[in-house]
Amino acid sequence: MKHATTLLFLFSLALAYAADRSAPATRKASGRSTSLRMPATSFPITGSGYYVNRNWLAINPNTHKRAKTSAPFPFPSGRYDLTLHAVGEEDGRANYEVRVNDTSVGKFECPLSKKQFEEGPRFTTVWRDVELNPGDVIDVISTVASEDGKEFSRARWSALSFSPTDSKTRKSVASIGSQPGKTPEAKAPPLVMPRKPDGNGSVHVSGELKQWHKVTVTLDGPYAHERDNDPNPFTDYRMTATFTHADGSHSYSVPGHFAADGDASNTSASDGTKWRAHFAPDKTG
Repeated sequence: MKHATTLLFLFSLALAYAADRSAPATRKASGRSTSLRMPATSFPITGSGYYVNRNWLAINPNTHKRAKTSAPFPFPSGRYDLTLHAVGEEDGRANYEVRVNDTSVGKFECPLSKKQFEEGPRFTTVWRDVELNPGDVIDVISTVASEDGKEFSRARWSALSFSPTDSKTRKSVASIGSQPGKTPEAKAPPLVMPRKPDGNGSVHVSGELKQWHKVTVTLDGPYAHERDNDPNPFTDYRMTATFTHADGSHSYSVPGHFAADGDASNTSASDGTKWRAHFAPDKTG
């Protein structure tokens, strides 16, 4: 099979920001405010043993079996029903513990799912009437598990939520917002610190340059972290690689993606300067 000897590459990166960045507020129903929410992704992951998977924190069982992360309680003082939103998995019954100021609130063994992963009421647990104050340190600890000793769950979880249990707490919660239809959430900082230098703009092509064989183009571009949220490397950047045949007869635009350090599947890296696109040429030459 002949080698595809000439491929011209054009790249563009663009930022697109979400239109609605209004502050979170409190939704009311029958005079009661809804629960407050600390998304898992608002917790730090550096050195925790967790990585970000979709909107969950998860553990890579090849590198860790247990993980712990901590964050300060960001909402008004009061008494709350505290709910852990875990993710059911088919490979094992992961174990979780929540602590406040080093005192255990409770533990939870997540039931098995018949799916690879699944969310819902079965996979949550509630600890009643927990007293909390702003700045209290909340720890979430989870441990992977296995049903067969070979495949492991990843102890995924999506959030902690807090429902006021008395009128005084509900009144305090109502004071932090009044826009209908939204639930207050703890916000992660716009950018994960410290920052690192941007890439030098170089482009590396790998793979076999043959017809129908995958070619990978890696751009050493802007530095980003997967937990950045202003801009978010997955939603606020757009990379497009345009592949054009030497004779001008074929041209394809292929979307690219943020690839951290370019080897995240092995290093579990969550930041870097690599942006990548894949293409299988349908014509040699």
